Amino acid sequence: MAEITIVVPVYNVEKFLKCCLDSILNQSFQDFQLILVNDGSTDNSGQICDEYQKKSEKVTVIHKKNGGLSSARNAGIESAKAPYIGFVDSDDYIEKDMFQVLYAAIKNHGADIASVDYLPVSENDFTAKDLEDSTISYEVFDETEVVSQLLVNEKIHRCAWNKLYKLELFENVRYPEGKVFEDTFTTYQLYRLAKKAVATNYKGYFYRQNDASITRKSFTPKNLDVLSETQKVLTDMEVNAPNLLEFEQARLAEHYVELVMKLLNAPKTKETKKYLDDVLRKIKNDYGMLRQNKRTKKKIRRAIVAMNIAPHAFFMSYRIFKKIRGIMG
Repeated sequence: MAEITIVVPVYNVEKFLKCCLDSILNQSFQDFQLILVNDGSTDNSGQICDEYQKKSEKVTVIHKKNGGLSSARNAGIESAKAPYIGFVDSDDYIEKDMFQVLYAAIKNHGADIASVDYLPVSENDFTAKDLEDSTISYEVFDETEVVSQLLVNEKIHRCAWNKLYKLELFENVRYPEGKVFEDTFTTYQLYRLAKKAVATNYKGYFYRQNDASITRKSFTPKNLDVLSETQKVLTDMEVNAPNLLEFEQARLAEHYVELVMKLLNAPKTKETKKYLDDVLRKIKNDYGMLRQNKRTKKKIRRAIVAMNIAPHAFFMSYRIFKKIRGIMG
């Protein structure tokens, strides 16, 4: 049996898929099983998956009806047999030693989760970067520090894909289906279950910045998922990590401001106004907590105050500023 299962959810990524799969199959660490979950692709992605299954005995392909990223990841988790599991998104690619670094970090430190850093790359970038500093540093956290470091450490990100996990952590954990920002609460759960975690500065994952991504393009109702997923974290923390609530509340404040800005930039429709009113109502409900939180950045706190006390004046000044900036080029 392989030591690592690598799960790649696949949906309509024919332009990027071969780059992703080649980077995995060319890993210096070779004791792995690769599960490709074709999530109902309508382009040639499914055929590409089948081609790679024919080329390598390491590759297993699951073809399923489209259910979204979380559904595909969950299908991979349920098929995994190895003691460790990692995820790579199908439009990204990885450096040749990434899983070697992750596996060594877990084994050498007796950890449940190990993570590497990542580099954002452009949509048309297909080549791994030569990094100037090849020295790898490790930070090891025991169970009293794991959750706090997830919240405050700039080397640990909530994304699913730059990590290696003990498969047993997923015994009662799955990604929420039908959601974006699906790793917000899931990653938190996994770190809360971990007895020890390792974070490295090794930039082994190349994250492709796709302008069509739902998290980057103009407002859609799915953007609101970030609030419900963050609220799940807060609700759990009230019981299991009340001393760390301020850190997540500060993150919630940032999400509120980001959503309001997206809504102000969205087409002015009745639906957009309804969503904006809903977000403002939530800000008002949380206003006391958000304003008093010392962890919140000053500019975010000022924006929250303005949105709550004089939202129309805030919106007008924002639009005037945006118009002036446009005129000035």
